[in-house]
Amino acid sequence: DGELFTFDADMEWDIGTPWYRPTRVCHVVGGADYGWRSGNGKWPEYYVDSLPPVVNVGPGSPTGVTMGRGTRFPAEYRDAMFIADWSYGRVFVANLKPKGASYEADLQQFATASPLGVTDLVVRPQDGALYLSVGGRQTQSAVYRIVYDGPMQTSSTSASSNDAASQARALRQRLASASPDELSIDEIWPHLSSNDRFVRSAARCALEKRPIDGWFERGLVATDGMTRLQTLVAAARVGSSEIQSRWVQGLVRIPFDALSTTHKLTWLRTAALGVMRFDPIDSAAREAILNVVDKSFPLGDSDVDREFSHLLVRLKAPNLPARLLDRLETLGTQEETLDAAIALSVVSDGWTQDDRVRMLDWFDEAATLGGGRSSFGYLVAARDKFNAGIQGPERVPLAERLNKPYVNQPAELASANRPIVQEWKLDELVALAQSEQRRPDFEAGKKLFAAASCYQCHRIAGVGSAIGPDLTGVAHRFSLPDLLRSIVEPSHTISDQYQKTVFEVNGRLITGRVSNMSGDSLAVSTNMLDAKSEVSIRREDIEDQYPSKTSIMPEGLLNTLNKEEVIDLLGYLRAGGDANDPVYAP
Repeated sequence: DGELFTFDADMEWDIGTPWYRPTRVCHVVGGADYGWRSGNGKWPEYYVDSLPPVVNVGPGSPTGVTMGRGTRFPAEYRDAMFIADWSYGRVFVANLKPKGASYEADLQQFATASPLGVTDLVVRPQDGALYLSVGGRQTQSAVYRIVYDGPMQTSSTSASSNDAASQARALRQRLASASPDELSIDEIWPHLSSNDRFVRSAARCALEKRPIDGWFERGLVATDGMTRLQTLVAAARVGSSEIQSRWVQGLVRIPFDALSTTHKLTWLRTAALGVMRFDPIDSAAREAILNVVDKSFPLGDSDVDREFSHLLVRLKAPNLPARLLDRLETLGTQEETLDAAIALSVVSDGWTQDDRVRMLDWFDEAATLGGGRSSFGYLVAARDKFNAGIQGPERVPLAERLNKPYVNQPAELASANRPIVQEWKLDELVALAQSEQRRPDFEAGKKLFAAASCYQCHRIAGVGSAIGPDLTGVAHRFSLPDLLRSIVEPSHTISDQYQKTVFEVNGRLITGRVSNMSGDSLAVSTNMLDAKSEVSIRREDIEDQYPSKTSIMPEGLLNTLNKEEVIDLLGYLRAGGDANDPVYAP
C-alpha cells in the first residue's frame, strides 16, 4: 500500500527522565510530527499535534528493518515486519494489524543468542530465507541464515486487507496530500472530530494549508469540542498575533471541567501552543486562561497535572512555589519528580524562605536518583537555576547549602577502595572464564559490579548511569573473549557514541566530549562523572580537533578481583543482572 514504517531509536542518556522514549515502530504519515526534540523537549505521545507509535519496543539499538514478504515462512510472518536490535542481540517480529487509518502490532521475539549483535537483516526471495549479519565494534562477525522447515501455507491474509481500514487509510492519504483546489473546507470539516486520531491529524494539517480566514471563525462557533480544539491548534500554528483575543475566547468557552481526561490533555496542549506561538500574550488573555487553569489544579491525574504545572509556570501564576512543592513532595516516580523540579526551578516569584528550604531538602534527597546521564545533569541545571534566583539578604542564611558541591551518588553506585590483587592479562581471563570451575554467584556478582566502579558509568537491569553503554544485553552482542577484551583493553575499540575529542586551543590540549553547541562556542565536558566539569571553547580558537585514542573507561578495573570474584562478576554481566538467567542454573 506504499505505507512507510521506521524503527525509531531511543536516547539511553534519557532513561529515568519523563521525556525518555523507548525504541519504537512508527507509521510515518504525511504532515505528522512525531515529537523528536533535542534534550528535554521531546513530546509525550498524548500531544494533540503528534501521533503515537505502532508499538513501543523498549531500550535498544535499532539496526536492520525488513518485511517478511519473499520469505518461505508461515503466513503470519510473510506480512510481518522484522526489526533488529544490536544492543540486546535480538530480532523481533511485529505482526501488523490495521487499526483505523494506521496500524497496531503484536511484538514477539523472533531470534536471539549470546552473542547476536545484529547489524542488518534482509530477505532473499531466491531461497525464501532471512539473512542476518552480526558483529560491529570489532567483534567477531558472521552471517546467519534462518529458514523454515515445515509445511507451507499457500496464502496469507494481508495486514491491509481490512476493507474499513483500507478506506480509512485512503481518506487519511487524501486529506494529507490534496491541494486546496482538490479538497474544500466543507469536505475537511467532519473529519476534525473523527474518532480516528490519524484522520483527525490529517484533517487539521489539511486545514492549515488553506487561508485562515476561511475556517477560523467557523471553528470558534463549532459545537463539537474536538472540532473547536483542532481548529484552535491549527490557528495557533499558522495564525498571527492579530487573532490572539478571539483565539483565547474560543478556548476558554470550552467547559474544561466537563471534558474527558483525553480532552483535558488536548485543551492544555492547545493552550500551551497558543501561549508559545502568540508570545507575548497580553494581560487579558493571560488572565482568561489562568481563570480556567488555576482553579482546576491539581486534578490528580499525573499527565494532566504535569501539563497544568508547565502552563501555570508559563503564565506566571501567583503563589506557585508552595503549590508546586506540595505536588513535588507527594509524587511517586522519579520521572514525575524530575519534571516537577525542572518546572519549579524557573519560577522566580512567590518564594518564602521556608519554601526555599523545602526545595533544597528535596534536591539533597534527589542526589540519590539513578537513571541516565541526562537525569542528574538536568537536576544540576535545575538546582543552578534555583540557586541563581536567590539573591541579596535572602541568600545569607542559605549560603552554606547553596555553595555546597552537588554530587550524584545513588546507593547502588557506591564503589569500594580495594587493593590490587593481580594484573590480569586477556589470555588469563579468557582461560579462567572458559574453565567453568564453578557456577557464578549472583549476589556476589552484583556487589562486585559496584565495587569495581561499573555502576559509575554503566546501567544493568535498570540500575546505574549512562555515561557508557547499557550492559544489560552485553552477552547478546559480545562473545566472551570480545567482552573480556573490552574490559581489559578499553581503548582497543572505542564507540563513536562514547569517544572523547581532543581540541588544540591556543597551544593547549583540551580533551572531552561536546555537551553543548551554541553559536560561536562549544561546551566540552572534561570529566563525564562530573556534570559541572565543562570548559567553554570559542570555535575560532580551535586550531585542530581529532578523536581521542584513549577510552573514558580506565584500564585495570579487574585488577582488584581474585579468580572467584572474576567468575562472579563475569556471570553477572553475562546474565544481564538477571538472577533467573540460565548462567545461574544448576
